[in-house]
Amino acid sequence: MLSSMAGFVLLLVVVFVSVLERGQTEIRYFDWHAAIVVLGGVSGSLLMALKGSTFKQMVLDWLRAILGRDLMREKIEVLKEDIAKMTSAWKENRRSEVLSLVESSRAEEVRVAADALIQHLQGQRLAERFESLRVKTSNDMLPQIEGWDMVARLSPSFGIVGTVAGMVQLFRNMATQSGGLGGAMAMALLATLYGILFGTAVGGPMSTRLNQQLNEHLSLIDLLERQVAALIEEDRSRKRGSEAQA
Repeated sequence: MLSSMAGFVLLLVVVFVSVLERGQTEIRYFDWHAAIVVLGGVSGSLLMALKGSTFKQMVLDWLRAILGRDLMREKIEVLKEDIAKMTSAWKENRRSEVLSLVESSRAEEVRVAADALIQHLQGQRLAERFESLRVKTSNDMLPQIEGWDMVARLSPSFGIVGTVAGMVQLFRNMATQSGGLGGAMAMALLATLYGILFGTAVGGPMSTRLNQQLNEHLSLIDLLERQVAALIEEDRSRKRGSEAQA
């Protein structure tokens, strides 16, 4: 609710700034009116469409990407390490290590897999455990992906909003022969430039990046499910062989 109200206020600010009269007489590469229209418009729309927590996560992910920090990549690497550790411990009959992973693993996927191994789950019960993991992973990441898709779509649109507002001011200034032609032209030209740049250079790449990470994460969950099923079947076959020999 609060995020929607904040988004609505931001959009009102965008409307106010877009019609604000300026006395600027020259065109520069930075125009704060155009920047507010694009960034404020996109941010306001996101706040109204998404949860506040999703918007916050998008901002944090963007800042981490700028700083070269990728928490999702780190999580995937941890997942790979714990999968290898669990598989090795199970094959070497170190059941206590597998049991400890149920509580100590940093990856929820491995905790679920280790618990499934200990319980020897098979068939529908095993599939349900991993399907819930896939659903949770998708639900965690899809809102952010959709948010960055919105950024890619809306940034050029708000750039056009600034362009139209600037052109209205331009024609009005021409009609009254005032000295604000430079400000109107800057608004008309730079708003579109900022919108296209922000959508193309930020929204599109971030959406693609998160989609790739989501696909890799889901692929690892699929691989983990197959490994657990194979390890359980291998263990059962070994036990049946031992019983037959006895």
